[in-house]
Amino acid sequence: MRRLVGIAVGADLETTWILVHTDDQLPVGTVMNIVAQAAEDVGIQREELKWGGPIAFANAEETAADRIIYPLSFVVAALAIAIAWFCVGTAKYTLVIFVVACFSAGFGLAIMDLAGIHPSTLMMLLPALWFILSLSGAVHLIGYYTTSPAQARTARLREALSHGWRPCVMSTVTTAIGMAALCTSDLQPVREFGLYAALGLVVLLPTLFGLTPIMLYLFDRGGSGSTRHPNDWWIWSVLTATVTRYRRAIIGVFTLIVVFLAPALSNVHVGSRLSTLFGKDSPVLQQCEWLEDNVGPLMPMEVLLYFPASEDVPNFADRVSLLNELEKEITTEIDGARVLSLGTLVPRPPSSRRPMRRAIQRSVYNQKLHAEEAAFQRSGLLHQQEQQDIYRVSVRLRRTGKETTSDPQNRLRDIVQRAIANSAMPETEYVLTGHLPLIRSIEQQLRSSLFVSYSLAFGLVFAAMIIGMQSFTLGAVSMLPNLFPTVIIFGTLGWLDLEIDVGGVMTASVALGIAVDDTFHYLAAYRRSRVGQDRYGAVEQALRETGPAMLFTTVICGFSMLVYMQSSFLPASRFGAMLCALLCAAIIGDLVWMPALLTKRRTTS
Repeated sequence: MRRLVGIAVGADLETTWILVHTDDQLPVGTVMNIVAQAAEDVGIQREELKWGGPIAFANAEETAADRIIYPLSFVVAALAIAIAWFCVGTAKYTLVIFVVACFSAGFGLAIMDLAGIHPSTLMMLLPALWFILSLSGAVHLIGYYTTSPAQARTARLREALSHGWRPCVMSTVTTAIGMAALCTSDLQPVREFGLYAALGLVVLLPTLFGLTPIMLYLFDRGGSGSTRHPNDWWIWSVLTATVTRYRRAIIGVFTLIVVFLAPALSNVHVGSRLSTLFGKDSPVLQQCEWLEDNVGPLMPMEVLLYFPASEDVPNFADRVSLLNELEKEITTEIDGARVLSLGTLVPRPPSSRRPMRRAIQRSVYNQKLHAEEAAFQRSGLLHQQEQQDIYRVSVRLRRTGKETTSDPQNRLRDIVQRAIANSAMPETEYVLTGHLPLIRSIEQQLRSSLFVSYSLAFGLVFAAMIIGMQSFTLGAVSMLPNLFPTVIIFGTLGWLDLEIDVGGVMTASVALGIAVDDTFHYLAAYRRSRVGQDRYGAVEQALRETGPAMLFTTVICGFSMLVYMQSSFLPASRFGAMLCALLCAAIIGDLVWMPALLTKRRTTS
């Protein structure tokens, strides 16, 4: 029994646990109910059970989706509408925005339902994302409508659609490209998020151009109706004058920031440990900590040893000696580690110093264990094939410790190599598998997804900008401010050596698609304003025409997503925070760097 302390029983020899292995198709809640019912049948109340491991984290994730993220999505929608009301200034325009956003989010959910998709926790963010994206498009169209000098509703609608259809279509396409770029990921949750986010945007355009003009025509019977004219704010004249006066300094500062932070992008760390999905005070982590303190470590890692199959009785003595040496070295060198193998359960090999006696004892030992091979295979610690026998060494590490994912894995590899080299069977092959190698593989895939998806999105968006603007120069100029937010946010994370998770990985491509929206609207207005005006006048006119909507959409989208910071599911919380930070950086690039690139002093026009 003492051999099983920290593996199957606690130090008190009374507290124990059961290990449950399930089919992935079986719902987690069903599994936990079966276990709880079995416990109640032997007199253990459901409330007394402590849950740990992948099943516990999967259940906590589903709970977070149903009880936290889904309700928070309604808060996001409510806050977005409240901010929109404050920005546009009238109830009727706010109602138009609300209806368009609700229909877009509803159509997106319908697509998921028709596809028979059971949304993951991250996909629960999609309705709110569709809501604020369609809201953003409606704000821009209303901006074109209210700034039109025409008096008749039909004339204002015609002008709004004339000015807005191209940037709205192209911005939606680029946003969908940013989302769809996530489909290049090898990770199913990221891939599904990108796919259905892009499909949801497909229905945004017919909703935007179908509902918005109809509702404006029906509700806006008393003229433009807005008592606020943010396009007449003095800030646009001051901003244009300041940017023009210090354009070289502004371009230089922004360029230096990008050059300084760009190398740090290669230092961005991506983490995917289960313990980083929830806050330290979350019930699932507290229960895992209790299990590790009272029974044993939870984080699994497996070492598979491959021995040549024997035609006669296998040499169990040498094999078990290697298993025992591995167990001794692992528990000694890795703090808190526990090991379960065949060597844990069977008697230790004979170690007599007399050669004849030792040979006889080893022969008897081998025969006895050979007779129990069927039981060993049922235990899962031995698997026999025609050419080789595979022994499983199950290592458990503390999940709540300070070890990094790479440190124990590398140390374990060194221990195994040294133990095999010093054993009587140095030709033994081995493989490391289990939770830690899986985490490392996921982190590598996440890191690859971050750069591949963003590079693909950037290239496709660049091509779309050139096509949409019908100018290579404008297309190239437009991408600089949209590169700025990714470089400054992720570059800062790289310099500070901070870790991002799957939520952070998805924000780069998503934010690029969203940020380009404002760029399209601004450049479209700039091209129209260049007719009969110099660059200075075109920049100021474009800022007056689209600046308010750009500010409003950034405030609405960015600050609404901050609501998810209240989620105990940390990837959703970080997704909201990073998306807001990226959008704020994007608006700075759009309102400061891009005008500086486009304008020149009026005296030289």
